[in-house]
Amino acid sequence: MFGYIKPYVPSLTVAQHEAYKAVYCGLCREMGKVTGQSSRLFLSFDLTYLAVFRMAIEKIPAQFDRKGCVAHPLSKRLYIKSNSALNYCACAASILTSGKIEDNKADEKGVKKLSSELLSPIGKHYVKRAGEDYKKLSDDIFFYLSELSEKEKRKESSIDSPAESFAGLLSRVASHGLVNEEKRIAEVVGYSIGKIIYVLDAADDAADDIKHEKYNPLALVYGKELIQSGKKPLIEKSIADGLYTAICLESERLCHTLDLADFSSSATLSGIIYNVADAGIKASARHVLYGTGENEDPFRHRY
Repeated sequence: MFGYIKPYVPSLTVAQHEAYKAVYCGLCREMGKVTGQSSRLFLSFDLTYLAVFRMAIEKIPAQFDRKGCVAHPLSKRLYIKSNSALNYCACAASILTSGKIEDNKADEKGVKKLSSELLSPIGKHYVKRAGEDYKKLSDDIFFYLSELSEKEKRKESSIDSPAESFAGLLSRVASHGLVNEEKRIAEVVGYSIGKIIYVLDAADDAADDIKHEKYNPLALVYGKELIQSGKKPLIEKSIADGLYTAICLESERLCHTLDLADFSSSATLSGIIYNVADAGIKASARHVLYGTGENEDPFRHRY
């Protein structure tokens, strides 16, 4: 979907890196099996993190296997076999994809609108394949997307307001089907990730949105001084510093929430979860806000 929530690879152990790639491949296979082969095109790092988190918090053991696939026909790739967490994430991905297509169909113009109209039946097919068990999740996702769309149409000059809607959406996605303490933890985890993704996506699209006069909350808050014309990085440094600090604070909140969870069933998955929540998010933020390489050590630039 967005691709900002991913690991800081240099800080992963070999076992963690192999496990993460196995979850990525396992989720890809699960999406093809559950919602159709074309749905695999919408696989993302964000969804992979959700799968890792759900496996860890639900204490689902990882079972590995090796197989070739269309993307890697000449070598067998390690992947995690189908389980309830992967199945859920595949279904959630299909509903999110359909929601994004419908949102683009309503809000975009020209080629993007036309392509969304053409993809709309495919998105609806994905939702149908996900099944009636996820109707409540589908209703929640489309409610928050509609709320977000209304705020964007009103051109709200606030970063927090639209970010709240997207955070609410991911809070529901992260926690659906869980109960008690696990549900409460997942709600906050999804909420924090949603806010981080929305801010980073707005910053990433700022220059293009200003050029094409599209809604962007950062552009409305900061005006044209948000962008350094003709310079790299594009975001003006003092503004980038403020946004980076806010993202770091949300990352800290995310890590403190994760401390409340019991990940004792898998130290490997736990390591991946914390890596993404801290170093991974900070590396993505530096790449978007400052234009530095994603593999640059984020701990050299603490707020």
